[in-house]
Amino acid sequence: MLSLYESFLIKNAPAINSIENGLKTLTFILPGRFEEAEIASETIYSILNFLGLYHDYILSKAAKNNQLFDTAGQLINVPTSEKLKYFKYFSKNHKVYHSLAILLTSTLFVEKLVEMIVEKKLGIKKKWQAITLLEVVKMVTGSVIPDRLMDPSILANPPIDYVETINSGTWKGKRSNIEYQDIQFIYNSPDKSSSIKTFLESKVKKPDDVASAHDMIRPFSSFGSVGEIAFIIRPLIYVLLIKKLGRKSWTPWAISLIVELTSQKLVSLDYLANAVSSENGFKNIFSWNRPLENEEKSRRSSLFLLYLLRSPMFDRFIE
Repeated sequence: MLSLYESFLIKNAPAINSIENGLKTLTFILPGRFEEAEIASETIYSILNFLGLYHDYILSKAAKNNQLFDTAGQLINVPTSEKLKYFKYFSKNHKVYHSLAILLTSTLFVEKLVEMIVEKKLGIKKKWQAITLLEVVKMVTGSVIPDRLMDPSILANPPIDYVETINSGTWKGKRSNIEYQDIQFIYNSPDKSSSIKTFLESKVKKPDDVASAHDMIRPFSSFGSVGEIAFIIRPLIYVLLIKKLGRKSWTPWAISLIVELTSQKLVSLDYLANAVSSENGFKNIFSWNRPLENEEKSRRSSLFLLYLLRSPMFDRFIE
C-alpha cells in the first residue's frame, strides 16, 4: 500500500505542493464551524506536518534515483546545504542525535494540539503542567530541527522526450570506477552558450563546501556555553514563572527578556573572541564568520521579536 502511495506521489510530484497547501488552508477555515472545530483543525495541521516530512523522504529518495524534474525539465538533485550536511553527518554517526531531532520535531508538531486537548478535558491547571512538560522535552532535546530536503513547489512532470537511460551523459573510468560528466552532453544542453561555463562554475568548491561537519560550527568557550544554555532554558523559565505568578504579571516577561538579552550578549562576545583570535593568529582557509552561525543568528533575531509579544504584552496591548 505504501509503495503504491509513493509511486503516486512521484508520478504526480507537481501536485504535492498544491495538495499540502490546500489541506492546510482548511485548518484556517474550520475553527468556529462546529463544536470542537479548533481541536479538529489543529489535529489536521499536526498530521499534515508529519505527512510533509514523509513526502520529503519520498521525494529526496526519488531525486537520488533520477526521478524528479524541475519546471525547466532538468533533473533535480538532493541539495547539499551547510545545514543539511551538518544534520546528515551527525544523524548518521550519532544515533542519539537523530533520535533527539525526531523527538523535538514531533514535539513541535503536536504541542499546540496537546495543550488544547488537555485544557478541554482536564482544565487550565493541567494545561500549564502539560506546557511545562513539553518545554522540558524541548529543552533537553535542544534545537536540532531537520529542514525539508525537497521543495515540492519546484517540481514538474518529466519531459516528453525523457529517456530512462538518463546516465547516458556520463562515463565511468575503468580503473577508478568514478563517474564523469560527458562534455558533449553538457554542450548539447538547451543553453549552449553558457552551459559549459555554468557546469565548470558549479564544480568549483568553496571552503565551506569541503569543510567537515565538525568545522562548520565552532565549539563555544565558557561565555558562549553559558549563553547557549540560557537560550535553551529561557522558555522553561518563562513558563514556570507564568505558572506561579499568572499571565497578568510582568515579572515573567521581564525576567525572560533579561535572560534572552544576556544569552545574545554572551554568544556575541564568544563570536567576537573567536574572530579576534582568528585574525591575529594564522589565516585559516575558513572564514570565522560561518554560514550556519549567521543563519542561526538571523533565526534568533526573528524569534526575539516574537518573544517580545508574549503575555502580558500581547494580552494588554495587542489582543
